[in-house]
Amino acid sequence: MLRLVSNPTTGFSWFWVNDGSLSGVTPTAHRYIPPSTKLVGAPGMEEWTFKIDTKWRGVPQVLHVKMQYLRPWSKEAKAPLVFTIVYNPLDAGASHP
Repeated sequence: MLRLVSNPTTGFSWFWVNDGSLSGVTPTAHRYIPPSTKLVGAPGMEEWTFKIDTKWRGVPQVLHVKMQYLRPWSKEAKAPLVFTIVYNPLDAGASHP
């Protein structure tokens, strides 16, 4: 699971970049969690859940997810950010979706 600060009141949202350069994970769920404050324009969180490809599930792995924070209608976009996911199926309580 990946949680990222997000403020959709500005028009920005996080998007998964699937350009074929990184593999091993696929998004399965995405939701916005509003802020706990009533302050106008306060940021919330975007929560992304990923499925790890079955060939990687048996052993610990370091996987990467590429995300981009942008306005969907804008032609100007910053370079995507790459987040590292450390997956260890041997950890107590690890789930295997």
